[in-house]
Amino acid sequence: MDGNKIFQEWAEDLPHERKVQVAEELLLISGSDKLTPLTPKEQKIVEEAEKFLLQRD
Repeated sequence: MDGNKIFQEWAEDLPHERKVQVAEELLLISGSDKLTPLTPKEQKIVEEAEKFLLQRD
């Protein structure tokens, strides 16, 4: 999935299982984009996704 689309999807009201998938994809994107830094807004979304995943465990 396109990086921009996944960031947009995070803001949508998603079923729990899909929210987990999107959060995992966001973390993968953030780890692989070392050459292209994330915008402050994207970084905030990645941090939210990480917190979401930590809370579900």
